[in-house]
Amino acid sequence: MVANSDFRSNGGDNYGGAISIGGDLVVITDTDVINNTIAVWGPSAGIKIYGGSNSLIHRCSISGNHNAIGGIAECGGIMVGENASVEIIDNAITGNSGHAGGIHIKPGATASIGNCNISGNSASNKGGAIYNEGAMSLKGGRIAKNTPDDIYNP
Repeated sequence: MVANSDFRSNGGDNYGGAISIGGDLVVITDTDVINNTIAVWGPSAGIKIYGGSNSLIHRCSISGNHNAIGGIAECGGIMVGENASVEIIDNAITGNSGHAGGIHIKPGATASIGNCNISGNSASNKGGAIYNEGAMSLKGGRIAKNTPDDIYNP
């Protein structure tokens, strides 16, 4: 469990700029993940979830995460990888940028998103708020002012 923590201004090159989760049940609650970076090309500047993980992200601020040097992060905020499952509940996901801005759900991944403020994120092509290639449920919350669009389902 990660609780009441602050991951701020960290950098990475091949995993999460702040947090990388693989293969376990992990709960992240009441935590700030702010202004983290990923070098040149990487999965997520903020949080990367992969490898069969079942996770909960609850009451967190995931904001301002981006690519550090040229290139572009696969996702600025939260990347949910193949065979991973996550509940994203009561979070602020704002001001992130990458190929997908706020959340990228990869093929074979599952995300349940509820009561989140997902705003002000930007993507290089599609999916400013959410780029969904997997299975997603969405309930409540606010999704607004993401560029170039809010939700993309290819």
